[in-house]
Amino acid sequence: MKNINSSTRISMLGILASIALLPGCGPESEDKNKSDIAAVEETTPEEATSADDIIASIDGKPLMIKQDFDTFIDQLEAAQPGSKMYLMQDPNAEESLINTLIDNKLLTEYWIKDEGIFDTPEYQKELEQYVKMCTMQLAQQKFEKKIIKDLKFDKAQAHKYYDKYKQYFLKESGGMQAQEVTFSDEKAAMEFLKKAKAPGANFATLAKEAEKEVTDLGTITDESTNVDDKIIKRVSKIAKAPAFDLIKVDDTFHIVNSTKKINADYHSLEDVQDSLKEMMMEEEGPQLINKKKEELRKKYNVEINEDFFKGKEGNMEQMLAALAQQTGMSLDDLKNSMCAAGQEDEDDNQMGEMNIPQSA
Repeated sequence: MKNINSSTRISMLGILASIALLPGCGPESEDKNKSDIAAVEETTPEEATSADDIIASIDGKPLMIKQDFDTFIDQLEAAQPGSKMYLMQDPNAEESLINTLIDNKLLTEYWIKDEGIFDTPEYQKELEQYVKMCTMQLAQQKFEKKIIKDLKFDKAQAHKYYDKYKQYFLKESGGMQAQEVTFSDEKAAMEFLKKAKAPGANFATLAKEAEKEVTDLGTITDESTNVDDKIIKRVSKIAKAPAFDLIKVDDTFHIVNSTKKINADYHSLEDVQDSLKEMMMEEEGPQLINKKKEELRKKYNVEINEDFFKGKEGNMEQMLAALAQQTGMSLDDLKNSMCAAGQEDEDDNQMGEMNIPQSA
């Protein structure tokens, strides 16, 4: 779990306590017998086993008792795993949460009614809108959860996504270990290359005889910044080491001795099973959900009035044209830029939450 400071934990729990007042608006709980962070349930005074169970009272009557608070915490933990840990990490967090819940109960059960606001048409209209919104959100959550359960993650799927996104599971980049000597004269470089390729030749000895210094290039990869691009491209094509090359960079002739090929090292498929499943859910989940929604439209004979949308495409083109003029871009460049930005955001969202093991 991430290390969250005290004020952040209290703030988070306070927010969760606040949204608890709207049934259906909280995060989804796995327990079908519990509401999604339901408000603290009412408990009659007779159910209170002792005065010690009463957390807060109003006019001598229990406003909140321990059983209610414990039930709320259980529901909160089911919907937002880690909530109990937040409470345990900070001795003030529980008190802060209780005070938030008390304030919420006062507002929703006493103040809103005593002020005559609850029965006003304006409040009832807004309340109805909130209920509709939360009902839609909850229905969408339940629908997507049920559909996602139909996705099967088996060995074939695991291998498919491992091969497709293998570059994201890289532990250590592959490359070529190499060294070089340089010449300003092409003829001298060619003679040195010929000697270096001879059976039994020693690169360091030849360099010493030619009064040249051997430069260690380290492991050359596509991301190497201390090696010229021409050398990187040539070395990357070498299938087997050792190998020698003469490469001209500007007015300098480089004799590159590729000594050892280093293969890239990746996390094993078994190490990234959870990430692969997340990738499949992210990629195939929306497709399956959209497919099921189309089936629902057919099932309930939904018809769309296409005339409603006529002419709106032209308005969008006008808006884009105006934006292109403001930015100094062509209309095609603007559209391509917007598409590229959208794809980049989608890729970032897909990869940002993956649980990939860290390299040692």
